[in-house]
Amino acid sequence: MLACSHAEQHTVGGRIYRLRRKRTAGPEVVAASFYIADRGMRAWIRRGVGLGTFGGPQGDPDRLLSSPSCRIIKDQRKVRVAVATLMPDRVQGGIDSPTPVYIKRYNVFSWRVRIASLVLSSPAFRSWDATMLLRAAGFLTPSPVAAIEYRRWGMLERSFFITKPVDGAVPADQYWWRLHRAPAEARRAFIAGLARLFAALHAAGVYHNDLKDANVLVRAGTEGVVEHYLLDLEHVRQRQSVSTGQRVKNLVQLHRTLGRLASMRENLYFLRTYLGDEGRLPSCRRCWRRRVCAAARRKDLRHVLRGVS
Repeated sequence: MLACSHAEQHTVGGRIYRLRRKRTAGPEVVAASFYIADRGMRAWIRRGVGLGTFGGPQGDPDRLLSSPSCRIIKDQRKVRVAVATLMPDRVQGGIDSPTPVYIKRYNVFSWRVRIASLVLSSPAFRSWDATMLLRAAGFLTPSPVAAIEYRRWGMLERSFFITKPVDGAVPADQYWWRLHRAPAEARRAFIAGLARLFAALHAAGVYHNDLKDANVLVRAGTEGVVEHYLLDLEHVRQRQSVSTGQRVKNLVQLHRTLGRLASMRENLYFLRTYLGDEGRLPSCRRCWRRRVCAAARRKDLRHVLRGVS
């Protein structure tokens, strides 16, 4: 066993687990630790949070999901999302008071997914890595608390991504509805903020596979600045560049949700802001508008045909 200092060890149920530091990726993600545990459990835990906080000596978040105080937000075949409360762990230490958290449980819903997990990282670990990537690039995400996965014979059984809530934040569509009777300047400012977010992501080579309004939390910050927090991060990737097709796909995802609640003029203003200097040309805006609308119609048609079949 390699020698390691007391600060590089963590004790759970009488066992000592070595931890590996991950580079800091933002002011609130400080020296997160990787615990190597027995029984197929592995976890990235935010420093200062005991593993037993999540329920039992092995820290199984399923115990939190079954607690009476837990509130289920989404329960689908692939994922379950809930709001629960972390209680102080008097044995391992960590948090000092009850703390609300969001728990996203990724289910292994087929044998195909289970076999693929032999060579693929879990969705929870991918979300943790994406959080580090985004924060290092200057983008906002909810503060991560833990990413925990359970495997058997190397195959994934379930995984959990746990984050703190963003106080005062609402999904982008809800924020937009609040601006329904607001002055045109306030609506244009919100549209411009979203457009700059999309442009900044793509300029940084960051591709989010599902960039719809529900996956962007919006909060009014200090001095009228609007903050954007990204959710649903398990399919976030960073590349040398984001292709035109991927850019169009992201624009379609927003167009099919928030875009349909906006006027034609507001949608064109979004495109002009998103495209920057390129968008000053009306012909360029019209070209991108045709691409996005055509792709959105094809997407709608596929949904209709899938429903008929």
